[in-house]
Amino acid sequence: MFKGKRFLKILLVAGLASLSLVGCGTKAEVEPVRLGTPEELVETFIKDNEEKNVSEMVKLYSDVYVDSTGYDLSTIEKILEKSKKEYEIVNSELVSMEDYSDTIKRATIKITSKANEEETTADYEYALIKEEDGWAISPDGIIACENFDIPMYNKGELTLNLAKNIKLFEGGILRVKVYNDSKNKFMFGSEANKCEIIVETSTGKYVTTMDEPTMLDKKVNSYFLARITELDGEINKVTVTNIYELDKDENIIEDSKKDIIAYQK
Repeated sequence: MFKGKRFLKILLVAGLASLSLVGCGTKAEVEPVRLGTPEELVETFIKDNEEKNVSEMVKLYSDVYVDSTGYDLSTIEKILEKSKKEYEIVNSELVSMEDYSDTIKRATIKITSKANEEETTADYEYALIKEEDGWAISPDGIIACENFDIPMYNKGELTLNLAKNIKLFEGGILRVKVYNDSKNKFMFGSEANKCEIIVETSTGKYVTTMDEPTMLDKKVNSYFLARITELDGEINKVTVTNIYELDKDENIIEDSKKDIIAYQK
């Protein structure tokens, strides 16, 4: 079964995580498929999803969605093939479809899945996007992806850089590149001082908080995601707060607390 929210967590790992290669060897390039109407797109997507026809389903993904994941279609296919072994689809149906703009429709699909003999039902949101060659689907309601130039990391230091602003029907998700070239481990937030991602835009200031302190190992090239429900406007500045160095026993060094600017216009 394909579940939009689940897929986002697989491709874009919330919190801090090292990137890993999926599978081995090479695979032929996957060619996108675009359909003539949004209704045909949803019908085909649901059919491929229920039949676990991953190789055909990924061809329907929008350019925007693929860009937001940071992977190509071939890699996305490998990830989905692996994840689909964990569950099966029981039922899925289109609940609603409405216009969002001239080229985007907002669709809700109800999916019932079964894993470990337990059934769950939930509604999942998709963006149906009209591209040059026809209609494509975008899980998680992803409607646009703004990419930022990533400068060189600071040698011997912890460097954070804003990489993507993934725009949703409501709000967005920031993808922040993390490169720890130092000899130290770090903790993002503590029990007393949660790590905050503060975003200043042309329309105001937005803040989201990491739920739990998250450790970053030495010499790690990674990223984290910050979802901000009401995020709007042009981004001017992104600051990540309450970052601590750890001692040799992985205890927080209290007086090492610092904030790092991940982007400033």
